[in-house]
Amino acid sequence: MLASLMLMQGSAAPDLPKTVDARLQEAASDGFSGSVLVVHGGKSVLSKGYGFADPKAGRKVTPSTIFSIGSVTKWFTALVTLRLEQDGKLKLSDPIARLIDHVPADKRRITIEQLLAHTAGLGDYIDRPGEGGDFAKIDRATALKRILAEKLKFEPGTKTEYSNVGYTLLAMILEKASGQSYEECVRNLIFKPAGMARSGFFGDRLWPEDQFAIGQRAKTHGTRNMAYHWGPVTWSLKGAGGIVSTSEDLGKAVLALTQGKILSMANEPRMFRAVFEHEGYGWMVGRTAAGTPFCNVGGGDDFGFQAAILYMPHEGDLVITCSNSNTPEKMRVAIMDVLRTLEGG
Repeated sequence: MLASLMLMQGSAAPDLPKTVDARLQEAASDGFSGSVLVVHGGKSVLSKGYGFADPKAGRKVTPSTIFSIGSVTKWFTALVTLRLEQDGKLKLSDPIARLIDHVPADKRRITIEQLLAHTAGLGDYIDRPGEGGDFAKIDRATALKRILAEKLKFEPGTKTEYSNVGYTLLAMILEKASGQSYEECVRNLIFKPAGMARSGFFGDRLWPEDQFAIGQRAKTHGTRNMAYHWGPVTWSLKGAGGIVSTSEDLGKAVLALTQGKILSMANEPRMFRAVFEHEGYGWMVGRTAAGTPFCNVGGGDDFGFQAAILYMPHEGDLVITCSNSNTPEKMRVAIMDVLRTLEGG
């Protein structure tokens, strides 16, 4: 049976929040900056910010600070896919040729589930040198043409290899199946029912600039290195990245999933199983020492942002981090410190 989650403050044993906070303060003194949400045994332990969202201005991180969450976007794409299947608009067993026109012979048997589990044999990126990477101004037609023209790296379904373009192709499929834009799908099927009022996409100006974190890496993009100043997500990245959120809102997404607000309660456990080796739907699914699922998804970019969701559904343990530290290692150390504390050292 899956543990229910409570995100209200003050419901955990009083010593645990202090211990977790002390660990994170140590990580912050060593360079970690970001927001962290911790739930243990289904009960809230901590929701707090550490370090600075904007060091020059002295603006501190809070649980409502907005970050780029990188490939955590894929988890949302997977949730939308399962929801559309639940609504009868597609099947995970469908070959992509059912919803995409002019698929070449070598790719016609690729299924939607294979895209979700990174077993389709597709490559990782479609942008060309000098086009702008994640911000390349690639339209849908160009992206689709490049994806379908790529030579497969292996026979679909025989192995797994991470593929950003597989999730971009999924975004196209979701648009065709739903009759809505990818962004509308995510907003209507996840953000709204979960009450995620501070989540959106690159370039959204729904919140003031001073509510965004600035990435602290040497490589920058835009007039200021924050998603507020980045242009709208294009088909070089759509479905695979491009979402902004907060640790609080990501917690609301997991809570909504456990409450049947995104998927039916009967359908929800599918999100917590591996499909091929450790690949699940939008995240990795391993096993705890007790043999129960350990689900995790991480995201980062080249501009100083990282995010992660680590969830043990049977134990009701959840750790969410959003960071603008200058290296991913800072966030990894902070997460490991929290997990060791939850496990009693």
